Amino acid sequence: MASWVCEACGCNTNVDSGERNQACGLCGTRRGSSIIQGMLRRTGGLFQVGGDSDFEAGVMLDYDDAIHPRSSHHHHDDDDDDDDDDDDDEDNEGGNNDGERSPRRAASQETRDTELAEELLERAKNELPSITSTTSPTTPPPPYTPYWSAPHSGTSIQISLPPPSTPTSKTLGSVAHPKEGSDEGRCVRAESKLPATGVVAWRVLFEHPTRENGKSMGGCYLVGITTESFNQFSERSGLQQSRSFWGIEDGGRYYEGRRQHGRQLSRAEAPRNKEDVLFGSGDEITVVADMDNRTMSYWRNGEVIGTIVKNMPRGNLYPVATPFNSGVRVVICGLHQEPKDILKLFHEQNAKEIQEKVKERKETLIRQKEVLIRNGKLTQEVGDVLRKICSLYASPSLRDTPNFSLTSIEASRLWYRCGFKLSQFALLNPPPSTGDVTADMFVDTVQVLVGEEEKREEEESKKRKEEKAEGNIDDDNAAAPSTTPSPSGFIIGDKVELSEDYLQKGDAGSGPLKQFDRGTVVEIQTGHRGDNQIRVLHNSRKWWYQPAALRSERSGLLESSSVMILREILRAHAFSISLEPLQNTPVTPNSWRPGDWVTPQQTSSNILPGMSRIVADSSRARDTGQVSLETTEGTKRLNILKNVILHSSCFHNESQAAESANPSPTLSDPSSDNADTQNKLKKIASLDLTTLNAMTKEISTSMSILASYFNADLISFIVSGLHLSARISSSSNNEVALSALCKLTLAVVHQLFKSPQETAPSLPPPPTGGSNPPP
Repeated sequence: MASWVCEACGCNTNVDSGERNQACGLCGTRRGSSIIQGMLRRTGGLFQVGGDSDFEAGVMLDYDDAIHPRSSHHHHDDDDDDDDDDDDDEDNEGGNNDGERSPRRAASQETRDTELAEELLERAKNELPSITSTTSPTTPPPPYTPYWSAPHSGTSIQISLPPPSTPTSKTLGSVAHPKEGSDEGRCVRAESKLPATGVVAWRVLFEHPTRENGKSMGGCYLVGITTESFNQFSERSGLQQSRSFWGIEDGGRYYEGRRQHGRQLSRAEAPRNKEDVLFGSGDEITVVADMDNRTMSYWRNGEVIGTIVKNMPRGNLYPVATPFNSGVRVVICGLHQEPKDILKLFHEQNAKEIQEKVKERKETLIRQKEVLIRNGKLTQEVGDVLRKICSLYASPSLRDTPNFSLTSIEASRLWYRCGFKLSQFALLNPPPSTGDVTADMFVDTVQVLVGEEEKREEEESKKRKEEKAEGNIDDDNAAAPSTTPSPSGFIIGDKVELSEDYLQKGDAGSGPLKQFDRGTVVEIQTGHRGDNQIRVLHNSRKWWYQPAALRSERSGLLESSSVMILREILRAHAFSISLEPLQNTPVTPNSWRPGDWVTPQQTSSNILPGMSRIVADSSRARDTGQVSLETTEGTKRLNILKNVILHSSCFHNESQAAESANPSPTLSDPSSDNADTQNKLKKIASLDLTTLNAMTKEISTSMSILASYFNADLISFIVSGLHLSARISSSSNNEVALSALCKLTLAVVHQLFKSPQETAPSLPPPPTGGSNPPP
């Protein structure tokens, strides 16, 4: 049989058995191994006949390092990535391959890595120049002090706390944080590149809003370096999936410029913290880069993790990190700085800004209320506007007379449009003889309703002060805007509204509360991570909300209930909260509220079919000028920055839309001469069954249609139909017609009393009691 020559020891005593991994009978070298292996054995003086398992493993490791060194002085070659990945996978899997490390060898390597990391950190500290030294021609350069760069970050990431040398900078800062509710997985790069030679170090710290110190943040949080050519900052996981990242991930993986998701580090290679992660929220990470030997070592809270990266590329390199989730803050600083001190300063400045905003908001609300209410009484200016509104409901022949009055039907229309409950209609207290309502009676009734709310709020304020003095409630937390990472501060029974950015807070946009609605807190739940959830009742429905999606009435940041009453009256009749007329003025991104009536300008009347109403989901894009409108042809989305539409009121009809090209601060005439509408209403009064059913369906689908019928005095014709039904004899046909008339009345009432933002069909009423499951 044929024999083969061992490349390691040179003997020719081995018989070829056809096995691929046949070993030499003298030295134990596998057939086909590189001659370099034999050279390593001979030149190292380590040749032994028979071999020892520990010895052989050590030689094989040295051999593998000689062939595929993890520390090299050449550029990283992207074309070899796949091959390198296979090698890493084989090394990681272990098994019965010849390169498997023995426990003794692995422990020895671990010790050497730790010693190397400690040596590098000490070198980095020693190379720091004296910060207190005076400036002179021989003064060494300042220590490496990185700052996050806004141009080199995802579009959803904000940069805060600029350098002291440029305190007004908008592009540099020590803290980066994705906006709440923004896209996740974006990264941020430092502005200053690493030095070309020597040892340099910097520190990074992540703070998660709902994780305690050391707790896992869930993975995909990266810390390391990237190249100058990397530009995928605004792509989700763009850094992790690129070939331009060298570093570690909190879950335990490390990366060396490969497109794959890195390789998992064993616990022997990189020890974890108590929560079994490389680093968690609040852990201080120190990165030490040896620019000469192209290695990168990591420390966690003063304890070495190890020299993880051993194949850094050359060229311009920059620190980089991925604060994966929204609300997370990531700090970067030099080795001579403390990230926790920087984070503390960030929170102090953030709290100061929030306090200023809270103060400004409260002052604005006080000024608004003083225009409407002083010492618990309506101001003269509000009374004049309310009388003007009341006159719009009078018949044209009496409208300009000083002592006009409204019939009971006209007063009912006024009452509905003001958003009052039908049960409160008796407060008008018209004389039994005539049933007429004067303007002064209307103003006095509004004063009664406002006074009741003022009294209730005063009693609640007194009760809150007593409870606060006893330490039972915390109004300060209740007043905190949504960006403050503090306890909720809510209590059972609180009246709450949605915050301005509620759409970025979980599924708050799907709940029963719409913008400017006010609900009641009925339950508070604390999760296993310490985060709170608030259950709110509104319109017989309950929903779980994040605390950041709500604002409490106790906070002082919401309009008082008395101001809300007056606002609803004014907005329905095209007046602002400051009593300025809005009729026929252009709609701007800051002038509209859900429920406002609008109409097209004469020059652009083709953009809308007529009078329309702004609905709630418009608030999703207020800054962009996008609004959603309920029209007679269905819901339509429009950009008010490109298309001019005008504020209107519930009295604006089609004939006046043509006059809106010349704005006038007067409200329009409610009368209507539309022959087709008048014909339909006469049929309603005569109990025509087909017309009753058709009109019920029309009114249920659109508030705009109901407004046109109201202009033509729909209520009077419904009352006439009821009188006719009472006069005619009882029959099956009469009962069917009466039932249809009642359905029409219910449709009218539902459209009038439903939430201004609601767009669902009015019959049957929406189901009650629904709720989303608690988180």
